[in-house]
Amino acid sequence: MRSHFLKDLPINGKESILAVQPSFDFYILRQVTRFRWEMAPNASERSPAANLELTAIYENSQPFEDLLIKVRCLDVRQVVLPVLGPSFFLGELEIEDVSGEQIEGVRWRVKDFGPDRFVILCKEIEMMIDSPAA
Repeated sequence: MRSHFLKDLPINGKESILAVQPSFDFYILRQVTRFRWEMAPNASERSPAANLELTAIYENSQPFEDLLIKVRCLDVRQVVLPVLGPSFFLGELEIEDVSGEQIEGVRWRVKDFGPDRFVILCKEIEMMIDSPAA
């Protein structure tokens, strides 16, 4: 199932976000303020793996304030990035459970359907509120 609504997806950490923003919509996750790539702790030469963490601004409508949301993709198997400049914006981010496609070590596809191509294939996803956006 593919969705841009957090409530539809069994993602770790979603409860704390839904408590603050019950109708959390990935389409409203916009400017990426941090992007971090690191080797996964369980990685080895025979079994390479990495984690990708991005923090982006969730542009709330009133009366809520904007939030910084951290999305951690664990055991990443593939990433397709757009050409990056000083600003990196998400357009129409959707998350899909692709465990039925039998891609080894992959449960989730994170894909931006906006004008820039951005795709992540990973085993797990964690989310958390980083802080209110300034």
